[in-house]
Amino acid sequence: AILTRVNDRDVQQDVVDLAASARDSNYESIHDVNMRAPQVIDANLPPDDDLHDELDDVFAVYPETQETNLERARLLISLWTIVNEKRAAMTPPLPALEVGGTTVAEFQTAVTNHRALLQTVADERAQLSQLKSQLSAHVRKVDRANKRWYQAWSNNFAAGSPEIDALSLIDVETGTSPPTPLEIDALTHTKHRTIDETSE
Repeated sequence: AILTRVNDRDVQQDVVDLAASARDSNYESIHDVNMRAPQVIDANLPPDDDLHDELDDVFAVYPETQETNLERARLLISLWTIVNEKRAAMTPPLPALEVGGTTVAEFQTAVTNHRALLQTVADERAQLSQLKSQLSAHVRKVDRANKRWYQAWSNNFAAGSPEIDALSLIDVETGTSPPTPLEIDALTHTKHRTIDETSE
């Protein structure tokens, strides 16, 4: 039925919106650490440390898209891991660097999960597109059925009959919005009247 298909489309739209929200939230988290962590690492590296070259590579990638955000994150994770290893090897050992309470392991998890979040959005959008297409096709099918029913009704009764007068209640003027199509399950013709059984 049309209303069922409309509901299916609306429910799927909500699913798409939730998936996009999860993707965007994770993106912002990655982007935030991408911007702050290199600064924290820079402040903790001695001026003559060879890791400044790797840090420059991180700074060279600006995270302004999904792809560049992930590219910078991968470079950052590699550098961040090495920095932590060097700190742990010091005497006395220094604790692993954190950025706003985020560890490199937590950052790695967010980056790893992001590809799946992107794929989920793509999959759910494809499902929404399919439901929209099915709804449009069904509405066209019902509309054609209604037009055939109208033609049959208008030619099945004499002018001035109650059945023909009833057609005046249906707006078919050119340029006006068409009435909401209703599915006609069956027409039962009796001697005095026609009963139309419709369902939404």
